[in-house]
Amino acid sequence: MIASPEKTARLVRGERGTFGVGIVVCLTLFGLAAALFVSRDRANLAAAQTEAAAVVSALEDARSAFAEETRLQAERLPEAMARARVQGAGPIRLPGATETYIVDLERDLAPGAGRGAEWPAMLAAAAPLAAETGSGGALLRGPLSDRNASSPWGAPRSAIALPDGRPSFISVVPYLGAEGVRLALVGARPIDPAALAALARAADTQRLDLTLAAHVPAEDAAVRLTTTPDGQTYVLAWRPQRPGERMVENVAWLLIVFALFFAAFTLAHARRVTEEVADEEAQTFEAVGQDPLTGLPNGTLFARLLEGEIDRVKRTVNEHGAAVLHLDCDRFQEINDTCGPEVGDKLICALAHRLGNLLRASGRLARLDGDRFAIVQTDVVGPRDAEMLARRIIDALVEPFEIDERKLYVSLSIGIALCPQDADTVDELMRRADVALYRAKNDGRNRYSFFEQKLGDQLRMRKVVEDDLRTAIEAGALVLQYQPIMDISGKRMVGVESLVRWPHPVHGLISPANFIALAEECDLILPLGDWVLRRALHDMRLWPDLKVAVNVSAVQFRQKDFGETVERLLQEAGIAPERLELELTESVLLSDADAAEDAMIDLRAMGIRLALDDFGTGFSSLIYLRRFAFDKIKIDKTFLESLETAGEGAIIVHSIVHLGRALGLTVTAEGVESADQHRFLQALGCHELQGYLFSKPVSAADITRRLRAQDGGEQNHAAVA
Repeated sequence: MIASPEKTARLVRGERGTFGVGIVVCLTLFGLAAALFVSRDRANLAAAQTEAAAVVSALEDARSAFAEETRLQAERLPEAMARARVQGAGPIRLPGATETYIVDLERDLAPGAGRGAEWPAMLAAAAPLAAETGSGGALLRGPLSDRNASSPWGAPRSAIALPDGRPSFISVVPYLGAEGVRLALVGARPIDPAALAALARAADTQRLDLTLAAHVPAEDAAVRLTTTPDGQTYVLAWRPQRPGERMVENVAWLLIVFALFFAAFTLAHARRVTEEVADEEAQTFEAVGQDPLTGLPNGTLFARLLEGEIDRVKRTVNEHGAAVLHLDCDRFQEINDTCGPEVGDKLICALAHRLGNLLRASGRLARLDGDRFAIVQTDVVGPRDAEMLARRIIDALVEPFEIDERKLYVSLSIGIALCPQDADTVDELMRRADVALYRAKNDGRNRYSFFEQKLGDQLRMRKVVEDDLRTAIEAGALVLQYQPIMDISGKRMVGVESLVRWPHPVHGLISPANFIALAEECDLILPLGDWVLRRALHDMRLWPDLKVAVNVSAVQFRQKDFGETVERLLQEAGIAPERLELELTESVLLSDADAAEDAMIDLRAMGIRLALDDFGTGFSSLIYLRRFAFDKIKIDKTFLESLETAGEGAIIVHSIVHLGRALGLTVTAEGVESADQHRFLQALGCHELQGYLFSKPVSAADITRRLRAQDGGEQNHAAVA
């Protein structure tokens, strides 16, 4: 059914409405954020003002307290004051920690009085205050207290002055004697670190610093103390509390959570609308039989075209038939993953264009889905015509495709079914072309294959085996066996390699060589690999002194979360990573060497050991040894098989062992089956041995018994020694 324009318009209006609501919400969030920051500044300012008032109050209290302390000291000194008047020898310093003097107001502090070089700086700073005292003037700071008529002492005057250039509290207490004596007690207390600490405690601030106003950082607050003769201002500075910042932190989280929630909702809604519009478009293309990416006929239209061609073949009496060619790109997914889906789409379009130019009037091309195409070839006299077309297609793909300044090579596997020889219905022709395609891929790809009846029988058998394997994995019906890995003496087991076996109810025990490839083709390798790793880690708890090697397939290793999965399974089993050894083949490294290198670095960082399996069978093993951080290389057993009959195998094994030792790698030889091979490898300095000479793969219980026997033998040997 063709998509309804009204429905599409409704979806678009809904998307626009969501966009409008999003703008309103964004503006609202912006306004709330602006108001929040204004409130923050106001809260910070109010806190700073409150703290400044507290500092001023603490400062006034400290000054008043010092003035009162000086007055009390004066009350205790009437005779000393009289003696000072009689002596007339200038200012007299009283003993004590506080700098305190008895002075004659007229002689010592009056303006113009002579002062020598030894004159105390404190008295010079107190002179203005004493002048006000002598004239009955007002106090510089704080309230005046009335003079007590029964005491010769007047009310104290106090201020903050700069004796020796540093702010200090100054206090003057006048003495008004009966004989007209005009003396005074003058005290000074510097605003030192101890005084600053006391002021900070009184003002409830973390810290007060005495500094010049020009040196106060912008983020600090300050209260003025006094000004120097050269115009510089001393202040008390501190780092004010910022309650507005905490308010912003608390409220900002709520705004962020709301914004993220709304963004997620908006994206989900927009995606839903987009998908619905895309579905509407796809339905439109489906209705008219057109592939939306390439413009070719889609699967639905191709079925109608093929049905029409079958009818034509049935009606005609000549020998002209038809052929169906089912085309599938080889390893297209790797290109898509490496270069991205946009490049993949462009490659599909370029491939469709090149195939269309090949056909001209000899057939119709369609895109079924993904990277699969189909051709219905008309006027086919015999298999030769279909074969020639298949050859032209394969030859045409020798030249690379230029996509976004990249040269991309792609090949096709082709399955061919003939009408009416193989089938005369749409479903049967397509099914048999698919069977032939499977044969072409299984034979190595980049080739074509015709349908044969025995292929169908094999495919049905493969389907049965696939279903049985899937059931076995889900039911846990597989078994894991272990082949011992021995030290070079061949007497001590240092590790085991895990090997999965499939006890089939009909075909008996099936080795992995017969079903691993099937598991990879049927997308069963991931659950299979996960089961093997879990089972091996479970059994490892029985052998705390053994390393266990587990084979990892290329598909399993390329999973982005493979490292995380291994780490999680190790933690669940309580196994130290150093005891696990993962065996990799070169196929793991071929598709994306950079990603493989990153994954290997992560695994080794956990402490997991890595071994390069079947070493020497690939074309670039030496490159891999130089680039990738392996811990071990395993010599493939095919080299040991030729040791007794030809010299080339011995030379290769000799080279591999010495290369591994030179690189600091552990060298393990697989497939050791004779004593001569053992002695040869022992002489070369190979580190570890594995093969039927020592043991076939056995169950976990057998490994446990062998370990007990091994440990018992070692204890007996030690006792004899």
